[in-house]
Parts: sequence; structure tokens; C-alpha cells
Amino acid sequence: MKKVLVYSLVFILLFTIFSAVIPHPVSANVTINNITITPITESMAAEYKIEIGSGHAAIEISSPEHNIYVQFPSEYNLPATMDPSSVTISDGQGYSSSLSTISISTNNIVTLILAEKIFKNQPVFITFSSSAGIVNPVYGVYSIKVWTTTDPVPITSDSFLIAVSGGSGNPVSGLTVSVAPVNSGDEADYLIQFYTSQEGDLLYVHKDYVDVYFPAGTVFPANPDPSKVLLKYYTCDAIEINGLRARVYIPSDLGHTGVGAACSVRFMQSFGIKNPGVPGDYFLQVLTSKDTGIAISNTYHIAGTSISHLSVTPLPSSQSAVAEYRVVFDISGTGELSANSGKIGIIFPDEVTLPDVITPSAITVKNIPCVNTTVSGNKLVVTTPVNISANSRVTVIFSTDFGIKNPSASGIYGVSVYTSEDAACLYANFIITTSQVSQPTVQISSISAGQVSAYTISFVTGVSGALSGGVDAINISFPLGTTMPTSISTSVVTVNNIPATYVGVTGRTVAITVPVSIPANFAITVVISENADIVNPEAAGSYVLCVSTAKETAIVDSEPYTIFVMPATQLAVTPANPNGLNGYYVTQPTVTLTASSVVDPNPFIYYYFDNNSPVLYSGQTITVPEGIHTLFYYAVDHQGRQEGIKSMQFKVDSVLPQLVIASPEDNAVLNSKDIVVSGSVEVGATVKVDGQPVSVDEVGHFNKIITISGNSAAITVVAMDFAGNSTQKVLHVSLDTTPPALTVISPVSFREVHKLPVLVRGTTEPGATVTVNGKAATVDADGGFLYGLYEISEGEASIIQVVAKDAAGNVATKNVNVTYIKTTIIKLQVKNTVAMINADTVSLDAPPIIKDGRTLVPLRFISEAFGAKLTWDPVFQIIDIVLGNDTIRLQIGKNFASVNNKKIAMDTAPIIDHGRTMVPVRFISEALGAEVVWDDATKTVTIIYPKP
Repeated sequence: MKKVLVYSLVFILLFTIFSAVIPHPVSANVTINNITITPITESMAAEYKIEIGSGHAAIEISSPEHNIYVQFPSEYNLPATMDPSSVTISDGQGYSSSLSTISISTNNIVTLILAEKIFKNQPVFITFSSSAGIVNPVYGVYSIKVWTTTDPVPITSDSFLIAVSGGSGNPVSGLTVSVAPVNSGDEADYLIQFYTSQEGDLLYVHKDYVDVYFPAGTVFPANPDPSKVLLKYYTCDAIEINGLRARVYIPSDLGHTGVGAACSVRFMQSFGIKNPGVPGDYFLQVLTSKDTGIAISNTYHIAGTSISHLSVTPLPSSQSAVAEYRVVFDISGTGELSANSGKIGIIFPDEVTLPDVITPSAITVKNIPCVNTTVSGNKLVVTTPVNISANSRVTVIFSTDFGIKNPSASGIYGVSVYTSEDAACLYANFIITTSQVSQPTVQISSISAGQVSAYTISFVTGVSGALSGGVDAINISFPLGTTMPTSISTSVVTVNNIPATYVGVTGRTVAITVPVSIPANFAITVVISENADIVNPEAAGSYVLCVSTAKETAIVDSEPYTIFVMPATQLAVTPANPNGLNGYYVTQPTVTLTASSVVDPNPFIYYYFDNNSPVLYSGQTITVPEGIHTLFYYAVDHQGRQEGIKSMQFKVDSVLPQLVIASPEDNAVLNSKDIVVSGSVEVGATVKVDGQPVSVDEVGHFNKIITISGNSAAITVVAMDFAGNSTQKVLHVSLDTTPPALTVISPVSFREVHKLPVLVRGTTEPGATVTVNGKAATVDADGGFLYGLYEISEGEASIIQVVAKDAAGNVATKNVNVTYIKTTIIKLQVKNTVAMINADTVSLDAPPIIKDGRTLVPLRFISEAFGAKLTWDPVFQIIDIVLGNDTIRLQIGKNFASVNNKKIAMDTAPIIDHGRTMVPVRFISEALGAEVVWDDATKTVTIIYPKP
């Protein structure tokens, strides 16, 4: 607490001294009454309380055009952002005003936008709490500037001290400093005197030291020589230079300083310390390794002359413009400059962009081109091409060809100017005005209130308005009442006929990133189509929208455009809301239209569906057709003003879904409790069987297995389409698990059959179906059935399967085993060369003959007719006939034969007649198992094989 009190007293003393030597500009309307900094130590986060008095006009708060500006020195490293709650505005009597916004520019200007108004001559306290993030710079003397938009001339505060960060011990006392010579920039002798404290004895053996902190601008030698430094008039052994601190160690010859002793540190002129280059009042700060508290010296004055009546004028003054800079000043009575050696230094603010390449011919001094100019950072040094006499006016002009570019942000900036003879810098402000777009014009596609409209907005960029493609945006703020979408596609916004790169919507402001680079002073046309869904205000009247860009942030109102209240239609629908599912009407809705207008009692109404042509509405009821259709309608008054086209979509489906049941049939008798319910329905419909959902495939088929509990059931199937229409079918089924009775009367199992078709006869229960070997038989009403079977293998045992199935699907099966032997009937007539085999006519090589009362027939014919195999031995004239398991051997002229190796006598022997072998027909036929019938009247032989 004691240390803080000492610091505060020292600060007040210095503040009073500096207030006397740094006057306020008399033209300023705002005054800076006081500055309090807690703590004042370097590199510490501090609270800054600034008391100002408002000037000739009230400061309108909550407006971007009426703000308070506080500019901190460039040595301050301000935070990028500042919480508005960390800064307060008050009148010191209990009233405080909150801040709505704080912005911080790169040149350390803090812009305060308040929530209340500050009136003329009302004292105001601006308090930046330590949480605002303002950190004291390194030790030194500083000042700040304050102005407002209503009082735009910056006022510089009294200087305030930022102290060195010292220890917690006592400071030395009686600290004084004397400097000789006192000219700015000269090498000087510095004599520093003080008293140590009672604990402040400095010892050589302890390597004690004295730290001297010099003010900013002091220049130390590159190779400091400790022999040119005296401590209590003893030559020093060691010295360290670190920044602006000179650490002087106790000389070995001295040994120690003593307690409460008078001490002096002298930096001789030959040591080479140079005075600050800027004239003004300065001070030193001292501490020792024992007395670690900070002690502050008296002020000492560094003398020097300066120019006067400085003015700086950029033309044009627009932000970001390449401008001509005109610097005018008067040199002092001793400031005469010689041609080609005298120099003029001009220090521009960091926000001004100087060219990389110097164009000497683009600079004139008193209208004479310069040939020697250097640039270093933001500092230009011009060697005058002409003699300049004392007390004369100098005009330095940097033409636009030189390429100085104005700051990118509007505001008040300062330039410092000095000469090689007038070394003290003089500071002058210049104003950078806001570059802005021209007044925009607006065309809208619909002048109807409350309607969607396209917007065509045209304007010209300003002198600093060049926009970078894909980076910079055009900001368009629509008037209050305009209904904005939450987002807008780039496909519906063009900039000079090219789709925008990006479109963002915030409230009523649309930010449109330009697709290509656009130069300054260039015409721009922005088109936002109706597809953006921007809706005009509901109220009629004259409106303006506002335009700014990323490079020209000043908001410019457009020329007014007019919104009219148009006639308005009203639509009534019966039923009022969709009465189906998914927004569908399941009964055809009807529509009636009415219209109203504040200027026309009877406006016209037009309507149309979908893409049809508009039809004049005459009051009739409109029936909406089946399907999905959009009704468009609008009104037109007798003055030709048309409201925006309105629309309403209708989804109508009043057709019941088709439901087809494939199985089971209604009243079906089934043989299982597990029933397959299957069928089809229109695509998109749903199906429930007995209340349970059923899967429907992509073509509308469905299949569901259900189980009934009793011997009969009623199955309910309901189909519902997307609109909610439903179709219901009820199927009645009963259960029968007893197989039908089945009797096969013929053929008899295990017997031969000789005729086709084989007639399969039998009986079953009435109503049943019968199949024979899978083919349907004819069933009489009483259950008798008959089927002619033609498909049966000859000579082999075959199974004839008879299956009866009743209406419930129960099955009874009978199998009949039979052997089919084919019957062959051969008819021959004596002396006739034509024979019959069954129904076929056959020509004979030789006719049958009668010899010795016996009928003989051609051997080859009769054998082939029976299907027998015939072998002829021409040597012995022996004939072998093989049929199945039977073998007959005959010999021409012999009346006996061998039948299956048994010798049997014949009535007559085989003969050869006219080259043909003739055999007794009866013997041969009966030997092969056939029956022979003789018709004596017609001399006809009938052979039946096999014998019936």
C-alpha cells in the first residue's frame, strides 16, 4: 500500500508537469479531464478510467454514425476483441450506460457504441476494467487520443507515466539527473545523483549494481566502454546494456557505497549516449540491487526546433484509394535547408501503404522534382532539390503516380513531419472518408404487396470499391416488412449475368460473394430471381433497400420503389381440409373464389389448373379433378393491377383400390387349418388380413398364411391405398380333412387288356374330381367316372393310378396293375391279293389258295402280320418262325413241324407256289396262339391274335 501511494504521488506530480507543457488543442469540443491507471506498472493488465467532457453536440448512441473513439499509442498491444461488459460508461453519480458493441481497428482505435445518449457538457467516465485485456506497455511516458463522431477533432490527453516493474523494497531517494548538452540527437553527459536507503549499502563483493532506465528514443553506443562511466567518481569495471536499461556494477576500487549515502552515476559524454531525437521533457528511473523499489527522477528538457503550421491533405480522401498527398508546413527561423543535402522526414501511419518502388519524378518540393528519396517502413525521407530559406513555407506533393494508397478503413489518421534542421516532429491529422457505392436503382418484377418478386439492383462501385472475385461480398439489406428466406441458392443470383459464388442470408440482409473481380468505378447489376422467394412487404408504400460492399462498407439507400396493395383473392374449399391420408382428398373437393380490393369493388378473377391457360371465373363452383393438380388463381382490378399468382395443390383420389383374392375362394372347403390367403392389389396400397399387416411386393402381390381355430371361419381382407380409400372382402371357409371314397371297377388288377383305349371305370363321392395317370376323368353327378386310357406300354406290366380329390383338397388314390397285349385281326380271302390287318388294307404278293382242303397263305405276309421273325434256309428249304417265346420250324414238302422243339403232324405240308412259300394258315396261327375263324361262304379266313 505504501508503494502504491508513493507511485500515485509521483504520477500526480509528473501528470501536473506534463499537463503544463502539452497544451490541449483549442479547436477540440471534447475535453479529456483526467486519466487514472491502476496499476501503472509496465506489462501489467490494468484498469483505465478516462474522464471526458462532451462537446457542442450530444452523442447519439446505438447508431453506427455516432460513436466515441479512444486511440491508444502504437506501443499498446490491444486484444483482437473486447467484451462489451468489460467497459462501462457512467456520469460518476450513479448513472451508467451499457455498451452494445466494441470494435478494435489495427491502429489501436477502440470504437464504443453505447446504448444511451450523452448530452452536451455532461462529464463522462469511460472505464476499461482489467478484464478488457489492456496491458500496459514498457515503461515510459504516453498519451491517448479521444474524439466522437459529433466532435471529430482528436484531443490528446496529458502524458501519463508507465513505471518500470521493480521489486518490493524501498526506492532510493533524492533522485536527480542533469544532461549536457540538451540538444536532441547529441551525445551528452548524464549525471545521476541519489541517496541509498538505510539498508541500501552496495558492495563490490556482492556484485551489487545500479539500474538506470532511460527514456524511449535514447541511443546507446554499440560498444559501451565501462571506463567512461563513474560511480561515486570511481571508474567502473563492468556495465551491461539491455534495451533502455544500463546496469552499472560497483567498482572494485570503491568497495561499497555505504548506507544512507550520497551516490552518483556519471555517463561521460565520451561514453556516447545520444539524447532522444524528438525534443520534449523526459525523466529517468533508478533502482539498485538493494533498493529495489522504483525511483523517478526530475524531468529534463531536450531542446530542438520544429516546423509549424503543418497540414496534410490526401486527394481523393476515399478509403483504399491511390491518392495525391499534399504536405504543407513552415520551417523555423533556424531551419534553413540546403539543396541536395537538407532532408524532410515524413512518417505515415501504418494503415497507409507506401510503394515498394520509388518514382522520384512523382515527388516535388516547392514544385521542383526530387531525385533522392528513401523509404523505410512507413517513413519517407526526401532530400530537397532546392534551397529552402528560414521561415518559409514548404509544399511537398506526392502525385498519384507515386502510388501512396489510403487506409482501407475510414477515420482520422496522423502524419509526423520533421526536417534535418527542425528535428522535433510535428503531428497533423488527416481524414479518410468512406468510399461508397453510388445510389442504387431497384427494379422489381412484382409491385404487389405480399408477393414474391425478383429484384434487379444496379449501382457503381466507388473509387475504393474494387472487389476480389470469390472473396468480397455485396451486402443488400431489404426494408422492414420484407419476408426473407432462410437461405438462397447461388443459382438464382447473378452479378453482371454471372452466378454468384456464395449467397448468405442473415435476417433481412443478403451477402452475395462476387464471382469475378470487379474494378473500382464499375457498374454492377445484381439480379435475384423470384426463385429466391423474397416476398414484398404486406403494406403499400414507398420503400428503399440498402447496399454496401466488403470494400465500401458505408450503407447507401437506394432510390425509392413503390409497393401497391393489389386486389386479393380468397379461396374456399369443401371439404375444408383433406379427408384422406397423406394430404389426399378421398371425396372430390370443390372450390369457390372471391376477390376484394380497396380501389375496385369488382375485380376480375382468373384461374387455371396446372399448365392450362387462365380462365375468367364467373362464380361457378370448381370441381377439382382426380389426381395431383395445382390450382392457380389471381385477381386483376379495373386499373390493370394484378395480384401475384396464388396457388394451391390438391391431391384427389376417390377411387377405391382394386382387390383380387386368388385364394381361397369364398365358401371354400379346405383340408388344413393353415390357410394361404393370396391375391393382388394396386401398387402402393397396403393390405391387412384379419387386421394383421401383410407385405405387398413391388407389383402388388401379397401372400399371408393364417390359421383358423374351428371348423369354419370368416376371413376379412382389407386393402387401403395411399390416399386412405379402402376395399374389404370377407371370405367364408370350412374345414374337411376326410379323403373321398374311391372304387375302381375296371380294369381288374393283374389282368391283361387287349384293346385301346383301356376303359377305367369307378365311383367316388359326388363333387370330387378324378384323374387317371394325371389326366382328368369325366365324373358324373352321382360320383361315377369313366376314362379312356390310350397311353399304355404294350407287353409290359403297367400301373394305372386313379386319384380322387374332394372340394377340400383331400385325396384318395387307387393303383391298378395291368398288362396290355395288343390284339391283331387279319382277314384274307382265297384268290384275293388284298388283305386287312386291323383297319389297314395290305396288298399280297400271292393270294391265299386251297390245297387238299386246307387253306394256305403266303408265309412272309402271315409272319410279318404277327410281328414274328422269319428265317429261310434255301439249302434245306427249312423255315424258322420266332414270335416271343414261341419257335416254329417247317420244311417244304414235309407234313410235320416242330413247335417249341415238339414234333407235330400237319394235315398238309408247306409248298412253293409260283416262287412264293405257302403255309397252312390254321396250323401256323394256332401254333402262335391265335384264333382262326373260317367263313366258307366267302372263303374268308379271320385270324385273331392273341386268342381272346
